[in-house]
Amino acid sequence: MKIQLNLASRIYVNRRGLYAAYLAGTLVLVVLLLFSGFFLVRHWRQLDELDHRLAEVERRLGVEREDEAMGVNPAAYENLREKIAEANAILVRDSFRWTELFDRFEAVLPPGVSIRRIQPRPKDKQLDVSAVARGNEQMQDFLDRLIGSDSFQDVFLLRQEKIEIEDYAGRKREAVRFSLSLKEAF
Repeated sequence: MKIQLNLASRIYVNRRGLYAAYLAGTLVLVVLLLFSGFFLVRHWRQLDELDHRLAEVERRLGVEREDEAMGVNPAAYENLREKIAEANAILVRDSFRWTELFDRFEAVLPPGVSIRRIQPRPKDKQLDVSAVARGNEQMQDFLDRLIGSDSFQDVFLLRQEKIEIEDYAGRKREAVRFSLSLKEAF
């Protein structure tokens, strides 16, 4: 007896099922492609319609589109630059925070000294300060604290004079009025 076993004689893959799966996958992909094409055409038409409406609104308002503009008027360009410079100057002035400045002064202000006037000069980044002290010692203490502080640089004493002031009780006494200039204060 001769036993022959041929393992390659039978096909073990269900080709009909495999071809059916290929066909189903292909049909699903074709349907998705058709839907995508449909949505693409629809959105393209909407964009075209919106572009026409935008052109109509711009025409009514008298606005030139960038692709239709022939050139730039130098006078209008300079006028725009001046407006931008003014807006930037306003922003720089607005960036100055008074509360932060007052906090820095409060940290260095000794007893016996009162600040009467603070005038910022943003262009020079300078600050003019007028103050009154009970005496020369309090004024000197204030100047030393300002010079020693990291918050203020280049402290200059501009003027100093003896004056007579009236205190809260109505008594008159001598005091020192002085003016300072603080550079790079903000």
